[in-house]
Amino acid sequence: MTMAEQTRVTASGRIITGLLIGIAFGILLYEGGLANYDVIEGQLQLADFTFLKILLSAMIVATIGFFVICRAGLAERKTMQPSLGTHLAGGLIMGAGFALLGYGPASVLSAAGAGYPDALAGLLGILSGAGLFARSIYPRISRSFLGYGKTDRMTLPGLFRMRESGVVVLVCVVLLFVLWIITIKST
Repeated sequence: MTMAEQTRVTASGRIITGLLIGIAFGILLYEGGLANYDVIEGQLQLADFTFLKILLSAMIVATIGFFVICRAGLAERKTMQPSLGTHLAGGLIMGAGFALLGYGPASVLSAAGAGYPDALAGLLGILSGAGLFARSIYPRISRSFLGYGKTDRMTLPGLFRMRESGVVVLVCVVLLFVLWIITIKST
């Protein structure tokens, strides 16, 4: 097998693996109730913490899983150069979308997959808005607003001056503690 053929096989395998993981994640979101508008609205109103419990659980699994697959050489960490502008723009877009639609990016896909008409309409809006942003808005603000307040590329191990394994343990302990507090307070 030539190098080009191996690269194509590897790329196809990654796409199929990513698709299968995405489908499984969507099913788990649906089964966890995150395709239900009332659950998301309850979280936004701080009345139902199902969403946050699932989010924190997913963060714990992802933190450990990403650490393991990086250590196994199956993935590599890539960091972006953060800026205040990118965080503000992303937060505003995500927050506005969440507040107006009642779904986040993953939950709207799960709800659309379940056939909810509001989620299907919202998904079309998200895709249209993303296309508009990428083609019209991003080129205009990428060098000015989005570049505002740039900082050095950083990771938590670099920031805390700790070994990566120690940061993984620390992050998981903190997330478990928050999850425990939320569970106690919401019962």
